[in-house]
Amino acid sequence: MAIMAIAILLFIWRVSNGPVELDGYSPFFRNILIEQGIGQDVQFDRSILTWRSAKNNPTGNSSFEVRFLNITINDPETSLMVTIPQAGMQFSPTAIFRGVLAPTFVEFSGLELNILLPKETWTGEAFDQEVFIATMRAYLDEFNNSTGVVPRLTKQILSLPSTLNSTGYLQQLTLANTAINITDEVSGDRWQIPDALLDFKRIENGLSLLIEGAIDFENDNDIPLHMSIEYDITQEKAATQIMFSNFNPKNIAGEVEGLSNLATLDIPVSGIINFSIDKNFELPVFDFEFDLGDGLVNPGQLYDDPIIIDEATLVGQFDVASDKFSIKEFHLEFDGAVVNAEGTISNIRNDPDVMILADVENMPLVNLKTYWPPRLLKNARVWIEKNI
Repeated sequence: MAIMAIAILLFIWRVSNGPVELDGYSPFFRNILIEQGIGQDVQFDRSILTWRSAKNNPTGNSSFEVRFLNITINDPETSLMVTIPQAGMQFSPTAIFRGVLAPTFVEFSGLELNILLPKETWTGEAFDQEVFIATMRAYLDEFNNSTGVVPRLTKQILSLPSTLNSTGYLQQLTLANTAINITDEVSGDRWQIPDALLDFKRIENGLSLLIEGAIDFENDNDIPLHMSIEYDITQEKAATQIMFSNFNPKNIAGEVEGLSNLATLDIPVSGIINFSIDKNFELPVFDFEFDLGDGLVNPGQLYDDPIIIDEATLVGQFDVASDKFSIKEFHLEFDGAVVNAEGTISNIRNDPDVMILADVENMPLVNLKTYWPPRLLKNARVWIEKNI
């Protein structure tokens, strides 16, 4: 017994000091990939056994890991070949005792994902609930019926462990160093997230998805992005949070034609957006919080020249179904003046109904004509220009 313990310790020491080359031509390792649904016609250059410390392990635990290098998957139905630069797997000790080799963690590195923004994104037409529901159901059906690697493994995370095969032991799927390309169908413009992290993880009652990366724009105008989704199986509901920073609308307005109206907002924005969608795909309610730094704004070309903003905060809610903005907190500082406001804006897409209660401090009356939009309530502006 002591000799076995010493042998195990020596083996762990050996692997922790460097990877151990495995037999890459053995059908045993090819079958591991096939059993996980990665593909039927699978080849790889090398397989190695390594020790992954908790510090560098997405699972947070130290573990042995088998890595496969330069995997190629041939799909006979489409005659397409998919290449995965590197894949790593960590296995369940419980399953091994049952005589099953089942991964608890799978990581792919170096994948490329391409997403197309359809032309309908920028039509500017009113939101159509029936079209939205039909589109979401179509995406969900496509995902459930997909034979792709990521959908198959995601469904494994949602499955219960089996005593007969490797299904249901998978706890986490990570896509590291992933290139995400988002292309606008209308203009052909492209957004890129070159080194994104996508992390699918089994949680109590469901699944969580984390996406982290930076949208890459020219002239160092990268936008750090953090997005998390938690899906509750019992409630059939997905809660989503999006966080971003260093977002300057003007810098991206020229990158995507559909965002050209943002060219009048030259100001850094950071924000958090929360919303949920249930099994009925009812229109979501968005809770948001935005912080703006110093910059220039001219929303809707209301002014002849942009207005200088020192800082601003906007906290509120947008109800898609009722087409209504609720402003819980609005704080604005500019030219020595301070504005605090709250209120609602209804019927945004048709004939907006604005109900705002505002408090203005430290604004000289002589500046009213500067900050009163020339084309808004013209008679009142003329009176201000003549009398103040």
